[in-house]
Amino acid sequence: MKTKTDEARAIAPLLLTEAEAAAILRINRTTLARLVEHGICPLKPVNLTPRIRRYRVADIEALTGSAVGVA
Repeated sequence: MKTKTDEARAIAPLLLTEAEAAAILRINRTTLARLVEHGICPLKPVNLTPRIRRYRVADIEALTGSAVGVA
């Protein structure tokens, strides 16, 4: 039987933290948050909680046009 932790680990490679997404885009985390907030950046965050947001690897790859290596 899978636990919630197991499920989270299975999903984790598909999502990036705000800091990880910003690093791939070569911008500051705060800049990414502001661009998304103002609708300038086409990325849509996945809000896990009101304070925790993640970004889909597929969305980052589509935006950059290249594969994202996730460990």
